[in-house]
Amino acid sequence: MFRKNKLLNVTISTEKENLRELIQMIQSVPNFKLIESKDIIVTSKNAQGLRKNVQLTKEYENLLNFLQLHEIKTKEKTTGKFDKDLEKNFEIISNFKNKYEAFDQAIENIKSEMNRIEKRISILKKLKTLDISLEQIFECEFLVARIGKITSENRKKIKYYRNLPFIFEVLSEENNVCWCLYATSNYYERQVDNIFSSLLFERIYLPGKIQELPKKAITILEKELVKNEKEILKIRKEQKVFVKQELEILSETKNFLEQEESYNKIFPYIIDYDKRVSVSGYIDETKVNQIYDLVTNDKMNILALPALKKEVKILKKKYKNIK
Repeated sequence: MFRKNKLLNVTISTEKENLRELIQMIQSVPNFKLIESKDIIVTSKNAQGLRKNVQLTKEYENLLNFLQLHEIKTKEKTTGKFDKDLEKNFEIISNFKNKYEAFDQAIENIKSEMNRIEKRISILKKLKTLDISLEQIFECEFLVARIGKITSENRKKIKYYRNLPFIFEVLSEENNVCWCLYATSNYYERQVDNIFSSLLFERIYLPGKIQELPKKAITILEKELVKNEKEILKIRKEQKVFVKQELEILSETKNFLEQEESYNKIFPYIIDYDKRVSVSGYIDETKVNQIYDLVTNDKMNILALPALKKEVKILKKKYKNIK
């Protein structure tokens, strides 16, 4: 008849100066189920659990998200000559992000301008039959003009108002939408505006002055689009050069924070006794040698005791692989 393997409650303690070595040691034993320090009863008044550095976790996760979002691949192997001051590393990340995002912002500004240009081109294409510049039309002293669109159905109703003093010109028409211009004298401005409002005339405002004829203005604006596209390509190239120049220090920082965060995750399981630290957990008695094999000197003190039935019951609920 086979005897069931027993769980052992193992406590490892060492001088506080060996904390990192202790963490590295327990990280090497995947079967060691750690107990959070808050769940351990201690008699020493000076004992307290180590606190996790919340800012470190936040900064590290934000960095990972940033790198993933912008598809920046850092180097896995670096020189290891990183600054061990966390605040300085946070500053390195912040500076990199700010400079990187400045390139993105410059591109977004150009894209916004391109959107405005494209809207102007779209409108001008509807008005390209005009043989006079829009600026000349709108600068008339005794004449007011409106450019916009109405439905083709409402355009047909304009004939009922032909007795009024206004000029109406169809500029283009498609998909039941009529792009048009109407003009009248200053005296009849309100009356004519009211008529076209009743016909659901939608006035169009073109941003900026357009001195040329619509056809020529379209050509000029299309050249401006090409120029902006080239500028975006230039900025993207500069951004890539920037990343390449900063990749080494960025990789160093990322690798350092990754290492620190791996330690940080263990802190909630560490009890600080002022000059000494300890960690406790459960492991199968057949695998406890994994812990002993890692101790090559007298820095670490190990105490292994059979786990109580009550402890085993709690563990079974928490870890499915414990039998």
